[in-house]
Amino acid sequence: MKQKNKKSPIIFANSKSGTHEGHITFITNEDLNERYLFCRFSANNTVSKASSSVISDHQRAIGINTDKARKNEPVNIHILGTGSSTFLALAGADIDQGQEITHNNEGKAIPINGLANETYSVYGIALTKSLANSLVEFAPVYGERNIG
Repeated sequence: MKQKNKKSPIIFANSKSGTHEGHITFITNEDLNERYLFCRFSANNTVSKASSSVISDHQRAIGINTDKARKNEPVNIHILGTGSSTFLALAGADIDQGQEITHNNEGKAIPINGLANETYSVYGIALTKSLANSLVEFAPVYGERNIG
């Protein structure tokens, strides 16, 4: 007996229900034209590039996008603070191995050394030396650093 073609249900591997092992899918609130940017929560349960690492601006990054996406499309976010792996981020400046990193207003990783007097979110320690606009591998470490 021949069965008719039935559509299979679509199942997302990292949907927002339940718990997650390091990754989760969100809808973007803006075009993410580059991979490996620090991302933050935006309006209506969406994500966008993290634009400030200054603590008083209340825009702490939640993770790093591993895909490019247009506005209102789904994107995978590697959640900071989960799992036992290192992370990759797109560098917005030259970074030396061992430097603490945060992000700039484009969501790119930058060293904390040399920033203006303020209190910044620390997201990790660079494991590799990196030039601007290349990838830096970092060990996730959370904290705050007061410059000045």
